[in-house]
Amino acid sequence: MERAGRRGDGHSFALSMTAVDVPARDDLGTRSSVASREERCPAFERAAAAFERALETRPRLVRESFFRFGGHTVRMRVVGPHLSDHLTKPFAHLRIDRRDAGAVSLSADVWDERASHVAYPATGDIDASEKTFPAGHGLLAVSAGTRYVRYDCTAWVTWIDRASSRIIGWRDNADRLSMHERTRPLPFVLPIWYGDRGVEVIHAALVGRDDVGILFCGSNGAGKSTAALSCLCAGFDFLSDDHVGLAERPDGSFVGHSVFASTRLEPDHLLNFPMLRSHVIPSPEWFETKSLVHVADAMPARVKPFVPIRAIALPVIVDAARSRFTAASRAEALRRLAPSTLMQMPFGATPERFAKLARLATSVPAFRLELGRDIDGIALRVNELLDELA
Repeated sequence: MERAGRRGDGHSFALSMTAVDVPARDDLGTRSSVASREERCPAFERAAAAFERALETRPRLVRESFFRFGGHTVRMRVVGPHLSDHLTKPFAHLRIDRRDAGAVSLSADVWDERASHVAYPATGDIDASEKTFPAGHGLLAVSAGTRYVRYDCTAWVTWIDRASSRIIGWRDNADRLSMHERTRPLPFVLPIWYGDRGVEVIHAALVGRDDVGILFCGSNGAGKSTAALSCLCAGFDFLSDDHVGLAERPDGSFVGHSVFASTRLEPDHLLNFPMLRSHVIPSPEWFETKSLVHVADAMPARVKPFVPIRAIALPVIVDAARSRFTAASRAEALRRLAPSTLMQMPFGATPERFAKLARLATSVPAFRLELGRDIDGIALRVNELLDELA
């Protein structure tokens, strides 16, 4: 696949997390089976070599950070201070000291071409046997042996080598990085890495109180962000308003991991959360009306890395003065959780993934959360529910 010419119009870089009809994980294979394959990808190696050139020729522009993603140590090296700021902000609450890092489970290396003057290498050596699929405003490419996955757009490319757990990324210009990636960096490939470690990145919001988490599930516009941010402003711990890492413990219980502590809000939505207004970052993109907020900047003490999940809430916006909880069946919880989650997973629905969501839906009680006009009352209702569950 030859690379498309670069385009400077920001709207070409927006990412929508739509379903991608690519092989299921059973076809991708487990990480151990991928690692055992004798497979090389010259195009990945050329991209990695380009990063090393940027690293060596612009050492003063390198920013190295360490994080804990889903309980695993991640090292991120970015060539370009501005790009580093954009890519690491959503993970600020997961940052750890280098001295506490231990063994690295994922290396994520990204360079800014404008800052480093190192171009992305020509792609004429892309393997003709790889499969490509439309994703967002680019292509998701999977190598024949499934070891390498690449998300390819006109102004950025991100690779993952699943065997060595290494991400390589190129960005043409940090100033033109889309608001989507500034909110949720390394799209598509990061969830693949999580999934290889048994942590599914699901479409949900998560808050906690006293080490008890409540998961808000539903499609876009259902009210997940409203519920989660209302709880945050009322003093709850915040983990996410859109994407959660779901991990199953040996005893059958579930833990929710924070993936990104960032959100994007419409101007009228922001009016409901005055505590966040001073941290708003307006979009430079003419077509994007939502503004970015890094919650870890606004309320660092309230952003937590993980919490046990003890209940599922299914938000629905109603024309009522007061919000309230009503009982919901486990089947209803699964119907609300599975479609929006499986549609956004990088490799779609598989029996394994559906079964995991079904086990979650049957392991904790579910409730319908009717969101009335009393935004401030949402957190009160959640508090009352958690008191009953205690």
